[in-house]
Amino acid sequence: MQNSFGTLAQFELPLMPCIDDANYDDLRALAMNLRPEDRLELSVTRNVDDWSGLAWAGAYSKWRKVAIWDRRPVFAFGANEIENQPRVQVWGFGSLDAVHALKPVTRYIRKFMIPEILRSGVIEAQAVSHPANATSHRWLEFLGFRLKATITGIGPRKEDMLLFAVSADDLAGRHPIPIAA
Repeated sequence: MQNSFGTLAQFELPLMPCIDDANYDDLRALAMNLRPEDRLELSVTRNVDDWSGLAWAGAYSKWRKVAIWDRRPVFAFGANEIENQPRVQVWGFGSLDAVHALKPVTRYIRKFMIPEILRSGVIEAQAVSHPANATSHRWLEFLGFRLKATITGIGPRKEDMLLFAVSADDLAGRHPIPIAA
């Protein structure tokens, strides 16, 4: 459609991803459409074709969020408490369109998720990543994580994985956060 100002498409607002609470349906849709690096990483410890299993694992996380872009989930992320420890295991996976949500997800993690997790008494966050997932490693380092160890012989194929970690002290130093509620 043409008007005196040009086509209507020229005036459409760009799509902005939004962050919402992740639900089973969002997580299952993402599990069915994993980007290759997430598929590789998750395949070390689980059957990546068990979409329901992956969706339920995310849905039972204490902290779980999803980025929605163009009315579709494109990236899910969250954290699970490690039993009997003041630590969390962080996770994230997405579709090929996850790239559209990287900036808002990063902002959300820094501004809201990290402070909430720290206020809960967590002293360390850990992330396990496949050695070939350089994109994930760069993002984790940007968020303040550092390579802590190589874990050898994981899963049925006995693959190595990288353990990244960040302490509450490291994060509080970068982001002044009132720890006591």
